[in-house]
Amino acid sequence: MLLQSTIDGQPLTDLEIREEVDTFMFEGHDTTTSAISFLLQSLANNPDVQQKTFEEVLSIVGGDRTTPITMAMLNDMHYLDLVIKETLRLYPSVPMIGRKIVQTTEINGKMFPAGANAIIMPFFMGRNPEFYPNPEKFDPERFTVETSAEKTNPYQYVPFSAGPRNCIGQKFAIAELKSITSKVLRHYEILPPEEHRDESFIAEMILRPEHGTYVRLKPRVY
Repeated sequence: MLLQSTIDGQPLTDLEIREEVDTFMFEGHDTTTSAISFLLQSLANNPDVQQKTFEEVLSIVGGDRTTPITMAMLNDMHYLDLVIKETLRLYPSVPMIGRKIVQTTEINGKMFPAGANAIIMPFFMGRNPEFYPNPEKFDPERFTVETSAEKTNPYQYVPFSAGPRNCIGQKFAIAELKSITSKVLRHYEILPPEEHRDESFIAEMILRPEHGTYVRLKPRVY
């Protein structure tokens, strides 16, 4: 697609193509690794959510573990969508987003001059009790249509950023997360570690747990 694409009638240069490939290759693996790690950990720590997710997967895919997953099946996993959204609310793979303000703008009575750098912090936005009551609780139900309709600001949840420079791989990333999670749940019950571990994070370009992610796997019988 990149080789066939044109801008103003001109094909992309080799450098432009390489930069797009770099985005897919390097922005698309460690971010997903972070998300799937926190997702499995969250399912381990919330067995009721895990059970409900497994029941949805089972109802869609069936009891034959060799049945291949299709994109249509993934699209039908609506509760898993909520689980992913709640995971990324608490653990956004990219905890901070940088932007340069292109024109002087007034926001809430404060002037932001053109050329200024702005840092948006999805990590703290997702844990703000003003936006999310009881923010430390892992509750996928807060993203149901009924609850989401009460939101006053569509930009309070931006784990993939927003606007014209949002994440180009968002749909692909969600499909990856659904595929991996549904596969794991069909084969294993995910259990928390035997010893409790306090959460601490390293937030560089990508959010990751300071001491790694610990879960136990138990073969699932059904």
